[in-house]
Amino acid sequence: METLFPGLAAMHNFHPLAVHFPIALLVLAFVFQAIVVLGKRDTLQGFASGLLYLGTLAALPTALTGLLAEARLEKSANLTPAMGAALEFHSTVMYIVTGLAVALAVLAFWKRTRMTSGMAAVLLARLLVLVTLLGVGADRGGQLVCQYGIGGQKMTAAAPRLPGH
Repeated sequence: METLFPGLAAMHNFHPLAVHFPIALLVLAFVFQAIVVLGKRDTLQGFASGLLYLGTLAALPTALTGLLAEARLEKSANLTPAMGAALEFHSTVMYIVTGLAVALAVLAFWKRTRMTSGMAAVLLARLLVLVTLLGVGADRGGQLVCQYGIGGQKMTAAAPRLPGH
């Protein structure tokens, strides 16, 4: 396993593996919902809702792996106050995002056979809130990894140069 997947073998937790799926799927749900509403493409409503369902399903194990990673980090006692504050902000925002995604998925499923243009617009507005919060929360996650080196070791050596650069 270490030979084939050395990055995976070195991981302290699986949260970094999971985060990209809900981010991509929920952003795409917003994009396609915007096409439904602004482009008046009602035929894409099922696809937009499907992306929302998949993004929500992906968010659940992501939240769980984040919870486990946070518990492990808090036990390590190597967190500075700034790191702890960024971690707390990130986890709080992302739990809100996950809860909002669940609520919107339930709404989309409940209205799936009678989705009016007005309800589609409401769903779009709420997805805008969701992706905005998602962006803020993901930014703090990136700060934790890239600025503070949480979840892995900081890179201390210079990155290898590509030939010709």
